[in-house]
Amino acid sequence: MAPQQWAVFSQINAGTGLTITRGTVGVAGADAGNYTIGGAFWSNGTGNTISKAALTMTANDAGKVLTDVDPTFTARYSGFVNGETSSVLSGISMTRAAGESAGTFAITPATPTATNYTITPVAGTFTIQPADTLLIQVSDPSSKVYGAALPTFAATSAKYYSSTGTALRTLTLTPAGSGYTYTDGLGTTGAFDLTTTATSTSYVGNYPVTVSNFTQTGSNFSSRATQTGNLAIRFAGDECNRH
Repeated sequence: MAPQQWAVFSQINAGTGLTITRGTVGVAGADAGNYTIGGAFWSNGTGNTISKAALTMTANDAGKVLTDVDPTFTARYSGFVNGETSSVLSGISMTRAAGESAGTFAITPATPTATNYTITPVAGTFTIQPADTLLIQVSDPSSKVYGAALPTFAATSAKYYSSTGTALRTLTLTPAGSGYTYTDGLGTTGAFDLTTTATSTSYVGNYPVTVSNFTQTGSNFSSRATQTGNLAIRFAGDECNRH
């Protein structure tokens, strides 16, 4: 039977000039006693390289209503290995283009540094909603392990800027079933659910969490928008969620 052999790098992190060290070598089988394995046929390797892994950092879309403050910007990642997380990155930051009128603005991530990754940043979109548009913010991040049950999703806020009285109004949200009931305290009430296209057995990746079954009684706001959340499905020990 042929010798059984394996080798290991001198470290697991990316780098150059690394040594590959000979591991255990031996024979097996009924005739194993007839052989003596010498070490000369395999010497340790030197000057080897472990290349950096490719990692994508995508700024999550975000938004607000007129006159409100900007939220904290977040990002999602694809490409972490060996169970590493965004904690191994240095210099994580995101900025958006200036402007306070209703419209869209780019969210630009700076490129972090990391020992084991070559990082590609991808921009997101920041949207300022016009007056009389309700904006429901879905909580980030949420994540689960592949095969586990879906988590409970949450909304962080629901706000609109009223053109009548020029006021920023925040709705009161009360958990109900898979979503919330709401009231603005001024006669407009309703309910909505938070849902995703993912299931417990959906493959590893990122899935949107959004609003469905929205109802409204009253007319203090005339339209609605959702700041979609993200569900990151990962293998146990891996990380693909947001920072």
